[in-house]
Amino acid sequence: MIKLENPLRVVDSRQVESGQKPTFVNGAFERFVPDTITALTNRASNMNHELWQEPDGCQTFCLAGAQGDGARALMHSEAKLVWEVEAESHFEAMTKYYAHMQWGEYLTDFPEQDKTSYRELGWE
Repeated sequence: MIKLENPLRVVDSRQVESGQKPTFVNGAFERFVPDTITALTNRASNMNHELWQEPDGCQTFCLAGAQGDGARALMHSEAKLVWEVEAESHFEAMTKYYAHMQWGEYLTDFPEQDKTSYRELGWE
């Protein structure tokens, strides 16, 4: 189990665009890497995502490129890009992010929306 001493800010571009406040995560997380992560392949409709670390330890996980400009504009000027990943949907991106952070299985309250591919959203 991993006990986080400080909350981690998790911001995605959808929160910025909708005016939602950043999500804060704190607590114990079991180490778990789903086998399905290794089965995911890069497809033409994938989009790049970035994980940024700020000087105070906060993190921002957002889309690369223009779709992530709003989230990156909120970051400290000394934030560092620490990880990049490609994904076909928000759900796939968050699943890979959770595996990278060893936080366990990513679950969503909005599976139909979060599993919609970027291609279907016209974000290619």
